[in-house]
Parts: sequence; structure tokens; C-alpha cells
Amino acid sequence: MQAPTENEFMYVNRKGYHSINVQVVCNHEMKFINAVIRWPGATHNSRIFPNSELCATFERGEVDGHLIGDKGYALRSFLLTPYFNPNTPEQRRYNRIHAVTRSIIERTIGFWKRRFRCMQEENPTSPQRICSVNAATMVLHNISRDLKLPDIDEEINEQQYQVEEVYNGPVAADGRIVRNMIAQALR
Repeated sequence: MQAPTENEFMYVNRKGYHSINVQVVCNHEMKFINAVIRWPGATHNSRIFPNSELCATFERGEVDGHLIGDKGYALRSFLLTPYFNPNTPEQRRYNRIHAVTRSIIERTIGFWKRRFRCMQEENPTSPQRICSVNAATMVLHNISRDLKLPDIDEEINEQQYQVEEVYNGPVAADGRIVRNMIAQALR
């Protein structure tokens, strides 16, 4: 996005350009099922998720399941992240399966950005309007999936979307227990 006139520094992301940080969750059908579209680009994922309604819903026990997150998120009992330094065969297998499963979100984001080129171009409008465009194109993406419209078939560069930062905050002990149980079950 083009540099906003107010609080410009807050929109400079880790890659050095202006953006909105969008947190999304998708399902196995590559449809968006949750999105948080309001934080300036300098905001780290480790701040966005704990302040989201999705996190609160999981914390209240209203969802029976798990989220798969990358290394930019804190491990929790309901948010599974990869092992930082896997040292057993079970942990390495867990990380491989985790990466394959998480690649669904990378492909979803890739299809969404290719279908709606405005998501890849510098946009000279306000951050609020960009948030609205993001939300609208996500809805249109889901409709295109429902209608089984063909995806724009360009090569996906998943490396472009992967978070390279590693979460360095506290890790929930119950998250370690759940992740270890899953890794052991993958024998």
C-alpha cells in the first residue's frame, strides 16, 4: 500500500514496505473461515492472534479442534506450531505433516492474490479502504470456490508467504503436552 499520512511508521512491515497485516484461517477446501484485517504492517502475529476473537473463542473452550500455525505464533494447546529443533523421528515426522497441512493456507493466499491482482499492487487509498477491499475479495474468493470456478494457474511461490520470524515469547506448557502427544501418535 502507499504510505499513509498518519502513523506512517506503523505500516512498515518486516520487508520494508507499507502494508496491513492480515491474519487468516482457512479450511481444507481452501476457503477463508476467519480473518482479522485491521492491524498495521509492523504488527507481529504474536500480538494479533492473542487479541483476536478467534483466540478468545478457543480459550473459552467453544471450539473442539486445533489451529495450525507457523513459527511466528506461540505454541498453545489449541494452536500447534512446528518443533523448533526436532530431535526425534516423531518430531521430524510431525514437522513434515505440519508443513504439508499448513501449505493449504499458503496455496489459498496464493490463489486469492492471483485472482485479485489488486492484492499485489500498490494501492493509493486509505488503510481502512484497503481493509474493506481485503474483506470483500476474501468473500469473492470463497464464492469462486463454492462455484468451482477455475483457479488462475500460475506457479505458486510459497516462500513468498512464509513467515520467517520465530516466536520468542513464552510457550504454554499445555501446548507442549498436546503437540508431543500428537507427535507420538504419528509413529
